Amino acid sequence: MSRLEAENAALRHQVIVLRRKVRGRVRLPAWQVLEANCTAEVKGYAPFLACQEEYSLLVRDIDRELLPAMKKYGLSLLPYRPIAGGFLTGKYKRNAPSPTRGLRPAR
Repeated sequence: MSRLEAENAALRHQVIVLRRKVRGRVRLPAWQVLEANCTAEVKGYAPFLACQEEYSLLVRDIDRELLPAMKKYGLSLLPYRPIAGGFLTGKYKRNAPSPTRGLRPAR
């Protein structure tokens, strides 16, 4: 059993026990999302309905591959950091020093 199949089985259990309505994936390539949905269909698991990805005017990485696949297969997008951590709000100025307060430390 692959890691994706094991996750699908665990999530299927959650759908049955907790009666979850929405299943989603975070940060997977389009082919893995679609493979997981095909596996779910074959094995009778609940399919993924949404993907949560970082998406803003600055970060458009999913435009080329993931968004077209999501549109074709009817998946929803739950955008993560749509205002780029406050950068797009004008909170940070162009030539100002980088903020240090309120940011999470690097791991």
